[in-house]
Amino acid sequence: MSILLATAPEFSSASALARHYAAVRSRLPRVIPPAPRPNPFLPKPVVIMLPPPADIVPDQRREPRERVVRLSADAEQTAIRRAITAYFEIAADTPPGYGMKVRLKLLQVAIASAFKVGRHIVLEKSRWSGSCRIRLISICLAHRLVSDSPNAVGLAFGVDHSCVWNARRRVGALIEDILVEMYDGASCSLGGRE
Repeated sequence: MSILLATAPEFSSASALARHYAAVRSRLPRVIPPAPRPNPFLPKPVVIMLPPPADIVPDQRREPRERVVRLSADAEQTAIRRAITAYFEIAADTPPGYGMKVRLKLLQVAIASAFKVGRHIVLEKSRWSGSCRIRLISICLAHRLVSDSPNAVGLAFGVDHSCVWNARRRVGALIEDILVEMYDGASCSLGGRE
């Protein structure tokens, strides 16, 4: 078995190497040859129009409470990210004099639009799985982003402070993970806990 080794020229200086590459570039064609024209007698290619990709969060704005389905884990995390981003954008545009009640309403609107449900799903009590999960997430987000007081958050949602602590226990770790992922743990609250 024989091996043919190609010898590479050695250059004594950087200028010699630069001259070598300039000579190689001079031998390359300067004009790219045009692509061949398509045959006019062949039929044109058919352009297949694919439908736009479906959004991962389904639209349930017109559904009653009992028909709202629970989202998959990926869709739920996407909706939570959208809700947090929308709340921060809305809250940044409001004057600083607005109180906690206004910020809670802004958060409820952001959550309803991110989860693509009616605002009544966020506000009204329900035993149905989908609407109950959205309500838990909204209570936990309100406690994390808007107010440090569980009593104030509970009054805004029509529950007592124990429901706020239950929401924190059930979805608090998910909310914290998403906040750390989005903002690196830097101050991600407006008027709430720092």
